[in-house]
Amino acid sequence: MRLVSERSEAVIAQEAAGGSVASAVRELTANLILVARGAGKAQDVGRQAMALIESFQEYHDAFGRLPGQELTDFLDHDQLWSDVDWSRFDDDYADRHFATIKMVRGALQMTASSLQGQRSEYLAGERELHDGSRARQDTLARAHARSDKAARWPLGRTAK
Repeated sequence: MRLVSERSEAVIAQEAAGGSVASAVRELTANLILVARGAGKAQDVGRQAMALIESFQEYHDAFGRLPGQELTDFLDHDQLWSDVDWSRFDDDYADRHFATIKMVRGALQMTASSLQGQRSEYLAGERELHDGSRARQDTLARAHARSDKAARWPLGRTAK
């Protein structure tokens, strides 16, 4: 008996190639970021770069072109959180989370700009980092103020 798939071999090859590029680009990018901050495994960069090149060839063979916008999608931080049901969390938690993301984006901009010697872009990243930090502190202060107010009322009593 032969099992017949509804997906063609070409589609299967494209999915595999996309996954291969996504994995290789994430692995290399993450390691380069860690190496730039003094951690990571510098000795693995060459092997990871070769794996990325090989995955590009696999992608080209499957799609007839090199990846473009897909690379941005593979590195999109928001995709990591796209399946989270934010309604399960209070507003303060979500606000702190998004403020933290803003800080991370600012830090990444600063890192990339520093490596490329782009002072104005570095300063823009620094502003984003500080904006995120202020937003996070504001959220923490609001939560603290609410908890202090709630603590002033004995159990069973409500404010009038």
